[in-house]
Parts: sequence; structure tokens; C-alpha cells
Amino acid sequence: MKAIKHIYICLTLTMVVFLAACTAEESSHDQRQERVLHLKAGWQKYGDVPFATTRTSFQIGTGDNAINYETLSADGASIRVYITTSGRLDFYGDFTYNETEGEWTQKVPFDNDTYYIYGFMPSRLMNSTTIEARSDNNYANGAVLTIGNVPSLMKEDFCAIVGVKRADNKTGDITSSGIQRGVYEYNVTRSDNDNYAYLLLDHVYACLRFTMAVDETYNTLRKIHLKRFSITPQTASFKVTATLLPSNFTTLQTTFTKTAEGGTEQHLWEGDKDILLPSTAEEKPIELFGSGYQELYIAPTNGNTDFTITCTYDVYDKSGMNLIRKDCEATNKISLGGASLQSGDRYTIPLVIMPTYLYVLSEPDLDNPSITF
Repeated sequence: MKAIKHIYICLTLTMVVFLAACTAEESSHDQRQERVLHLKAGWQKYGDVPFATTRTSFQIGTGDNAINYETLSADGASIRVYITTSGRLDFYGDFTYNETEGEWTQKVPFDNDTYYIYGFMPSRLMNSTTIEARSDNNYANGAVLTIGNVPSLMKEDFCAIVGVKRADNKTGDITSSGIQRGVYEYNVTRSDNDNYAYLLLDHVYACLRFTMAVDETYNTLRKIHLKRFSITPQTASFKVTATLLPSNFTTLQTTFTKTAEGGTEQHLWEGDKDILLPSTAEEKPIELFGSGYQELYIAPTNGNTDFTITCTYDVYDKSGMNLIRKDCEATNKISLGGASLQSGDRYTIPLVIMPTYLYVLSEPDLDNPSITF
């Protein structure tokens, strides 16, 4: 009986210690207040680079205060945000844009602590994303985001957070905030319900624009009205590994690993009204499309340089008044291999329609004119 009694006493003491530990842990969690975090975002401006220019070196940022950026308005997009302390991931979720307030908001459980904020947009890529501390299980040393199956070509800009700064209130102006690249630290020291932070984002992908004109000789005989323009990449998707470093220079380092071939066709333009393409003899080719561009965002890697461009168009006589052929289609292969694409660069690709057919007006038009650049 004494042995049984001793066992009972030991079990009782064990339960008391266990319950005390649980109570202490619950008490610690109870101290975390769910507060509204307001984010004001800006992003690094793209640098325009002439097409087919080879860069021997490329450095993101200047190492000084980031001054080459502008306020980001999301138009319904959301930012995936990871809030970490030195040794753990405390919170992750999507911050949606409030157009009225001009900010992203979300309720976040905060202690009075030092946090490190990482993330990217668009958050729709979140389904296959992981985050880990870059070294020593300490997010103060940076983070590694691995985002799987990212489309090789997108209509949405793909960006990562490269700087964080606490703001005094939600009325601040991020473009004059003096935010620095490579600073991810965010201190929560106040007991109020709201917290404010500036985010600086930079581009993981490069940007493509297109212009289009018709060969001068061809233009004297026929007028082309563009009705549809689409582009299909040869590569479908990449796994993107983004290493975010707490430094002023190469804050964002990326690698791209091909995950699938055969990309999805992207319609850059399909208008209610067709576009009369100008001649190469004119001073400036048409900027696709209309008064503004439809930009595409491209994984800047050698494994993503080959595409198929498909154009649907009508052919008119040289007066531009009489329809000769309707709904023609031209399909051409292009390669951007010589461009040395880099993240954060924007390339304008000049496309020129160059028919190889020597026109005899009594014969049919060329079915599939080549497009060169």
C-alpha cells in the first residue's frame, strides 16, 4: 500500500507541474493583443533598358535611403505577409488593399516585442510557399521564401518586401519616409490597438512592353488593322527562391528553377476597336496598346526567353477604306536570349511586320507575314 501511495503522490505532483506549465503558456498567449496593423506600401521604380543591351553587372539599389520608388496602389491585389520574431514565425496572412484608406490592413496578434516582417505580392501564389530563417534559426539574419510553380509570364507584377519601417500614424507619406532597403525590423512597444508600418517592395521579375509597326514597303500597298495580340511562353512555370538579406545592397537575391514546360497563352490586347498599325517610316511605332501599355512580367532567367506571338488582324487596301481580308492570323517565334534580362528592368520590344511575299495585286495576300524585332 505504501508503494501505491508513493506512486499516487508522484503522479499528483507531475500533474501539478504539467498544469502549471500549461497555465503559464496560456498566460503568455493571453498577453498577445490582437491589434490592427496598417501597412503603407511603395515600390521600387522599374529601370528602362534598351532591348538587346547586354549588362555585364547589375546591382539592386544604391545602399542609401531608397529614393527611387513610388506609392503602390494595389487595385484589389493583396500582399502575403510573414511576421516573425528572432526564432519563430508568429503570424502569416494576406493584407488586402483598402482603396478608400490607401493602405493594407489586417488584425495581428502582437506582444511588445521586436518583429521581422517579410512577404511578397501577389498573394495568390501563396499555395505553394514556404518561409525559413536564412541562418541560425534567427529571422533577424534574413529569410528565404520559396514560392513554387510561379507562372513564367504574368500580367501581375511579382514583388517581394525589401524594407520595413515603423510609422507614427496612418497618414504618413511613404515616399518621404526615408525607408531603407534591407531593414526588416519592426518594434511593437506601445499598448494601443493600432500599429503602422511602411513597406518597400522590389521586383522579382522583369517587365516587357511591346511596340509594333509595319514595314514601309508593305505599308504602301496594304493597311493592317490589329485586332488581337497574344504571347505564349515556352516555359510554363518556375520555382522561385527569394533570399531576403538585412543589408543595404543586394537585399533581394533570387534563383529560378524550371518546374513545367508549355506556358499559358496571355492575351495582351483584344479591343472593341481595331488598331491601325503605322509604317516604320513614321517617327514612332505604336505603343501597344492604345494610350497605355499592357505590361507583362517575366521570370528573368535564360530558361525563359522563347515565345510564340499570335496576332489577329484585318487587311485593307492602301487607302485604308476597303477591306481585303478579314480575321487573318500570323504566328511567329521570338527569342529574347540576347537581352540579358534582369529583375527590376523594363524592356520595350519593337516588333516589325515584314512580309516576305512580293506583292502582285491580282494575287492573294500573304497568309502569315513574319514579325521580327
